[in-house]
Amino acid sequence: MLQAVNSKTAVSDSGGRFHNPGYHEPMFPPDPLLLHTALAHEADFYPLGFTLHVATNSPQVLYVARESWGESKPEFPVPPIEMRLVMVEENAPAPPRNMPVYRSQQNLFLVAVDQQNFGVCDFDRGRIVAWMTPAVLADPFFQLQMLEWMVYFTIDNLYIAIIHAACVARNGHGLLLCGTSGAGKSCLTYACVKSGWTLVADDFCASIRGRNDRMVIGKAKSIRFRPEAASLFPELAHLPTVGAPNGKPTIELKASRIPGLHTSALCSAEAVVFLERDHAGPVRLLPISVEDALSRIESDQPRWRASTDHAQRQARSAILSHGAHILRYRNFAEAINLLDTLLG
Repeated sequence: MLQAVNSKTAVSDSGGRFHNPGYHEPMFPPDPLLLHTALAHEADFYPLGFTLHVATNSPQVLYVARESWGESKPEFPVPPIEMRLVMVEENAPAPPRNMPVYRSQQNLFLVAVDQQNFGVCDFDRGRIVAWMTPAVLADPFFQLQMLEWMVYFTIDNLYIAIIHAACVARNGHGLLLCGTSGAGKSCLTYACVKSGWTLVADDFCASIRGRNDRMVIGKAKSIRFRPEAASLFPELAHLPTVGAPNGKPTIELKASRIPGLHTSALCSAEAVVFLERDHAGPVRLLPISVEDALSRIESDQPRWRASTDHAQRQARSAILSHGAHILRYRNFAEAINLLDTLLG
């Protein structure tokens, strides 16, 4: 067992063992590893419909988790993911908003912000352990980049294949809207829901592995726009511009504030559409191959172990089985009319 030694007063006996006469208290705290921290606050949440059981020593953790997933409902009867999150009572301010460091080997995944804020995921067991300071936990940037992505990446390894796309639907049949930054995913999504479409996801959704019904699940909590979107939709002009988790100026419109909006956590994907906005010619849908579409989808996804990558590729290929297209457009109304034709 390691024992603290006061170097100024320690003396050695004939056997080489050190003693510190007159000093009886340990120099280290009784639980330097925080191994025995009581995690008395517990609750279940349902990110993307999967059960997440959180145990923590702070009610603030449950409050933040409720902000992220409080509106989600259980959809899939699979074993819960277990998260043990220790609030480290440090008064240090939040570190600069640099992206956390992400690293992975085999079934383990690490996310680290600094020496006080880090977490480890065991993908095989569905377990997450993390230590965070109050300042980092309360920062929306780190809430997404650390807390949420530890959960989403664990679900991604176990059950789903994440796709960077918005998703809108009619009568349970959906279209995935993909594209690079600035391609107009959020604006076209908003134009669709204003026309009566159902919002399934604004920024990312996921295909469910091991199914043959092309099911897609999303998070219809809000729609985020670039500030210039207010010139297209005047009703956005009164909303404040804030810093988004990606660091870019953003207008965030809560789904609850969109009049008459219909939302759904699930739909069946009918097609995947890659957007090219501000095209000078007439609005057009151009079919592309499954291989081309897969390459585009996977270009900004993390690479996991070979077995996981293979299962995710199969799930994404199933979503593409009804076709993929490029949509070249400038006018929202014309684009929506053309998208309607993909739903049959």
